[in-house]
Amino acid sequence: MVIKENKKQLGVLYSALYIPEIVTSTKSITPSLAQRIPTLKSNKAAGFTSVFKLQESISLNVSPELCRISNISTINDSFDRHIDEIESIVASTLISAKSHLQSKVTRIYLFPTFSDFIQKEMRGISGFSPYEYCNTIHIFIHPTFPKGWQNSLKETIAHEFFHSVHLEQDHHFTRLDNWIIFEGLAEYFTSQILDRKTLLVKSILSDSEVLSWLPQVNKIHKSKNFNVNLDIIYGSKKYPQWLGYKIGYVLVKSFLNHRRTITWIELMKMDPSLIYKEAL
Repeated sequence: MVIKENKKQLGVLYSALYIPEIVTSTKSITPSLAQRIPTLKSNKAAGFTSVFKLQESISLNVSPELCRISNISTINDSFDRHIDEIESIVASTLISAKSHLQSKVTRIYLFPTFSDFIQKEMRGISGFSPYEYCNTIHIFIHPTFPKGWQNSLKETIAHEFFHSVHLEQDHHFTRLDNWIIFEGLAEYFTSQILDRKTLLVKSILSDSEVLSWLPQVNKIHKSKNFNVNLDIIYGSKKYPQWLGYKIGYVLVKSFLNHRRTITWIELMKMDPSLIYKEAL
């Protein structure tokens, strides 16, 4: 599906939501989905440099082991009932996002997911942007379509669109402060183009609660320990869920209160660690 506005191509939507009914085991789900993705010069295997890496990503995010093979027909029927609404939401959100931030043609890939966490904690929708090829978004949709999935899809498209453009700047987000700002910028961008009341970041920790965690996080803001950083960004037994996202959102909001005329492109070009430092 080509997404256009005023005859200008803004994006292309590829769907690998449907599982071939010839699939007889969960192990064959990943390769069957990968085979449905065209290999393009512009972004190779859906934003990865090889089909192997694409399959690794599919396996991690789709959680094929949780799929009941006997339910494939029912699963595909569910996607079929919702595909028109999915395409409409993706197109309208991308058009809105690009009215705020211009970019090259965005390629969006839809996959199913059977993750319990995505179904229960993320309103059935998840996404990410491959770093090897920019302007690429992967969206994972749970076939149960839990309440609120439409808003979650809008937020995920907006959030990942920002990432997909930001990655063009070739920043490195291995440091904790950089990663926090990376997520905070995407969340703040999302809040500017969508109804702010429905945002996931609005439903977690208040700004004052975030500020109470900030001194502890700031002590290790230069950390390059992936597991430590992961716990803070997404939450763990030690840290509240989505803590890094919320801290990033609050810091970016604080930064922009003092830089009201700065553009999104200028923000993307800035060293994330400088944004973090200035926002404190």
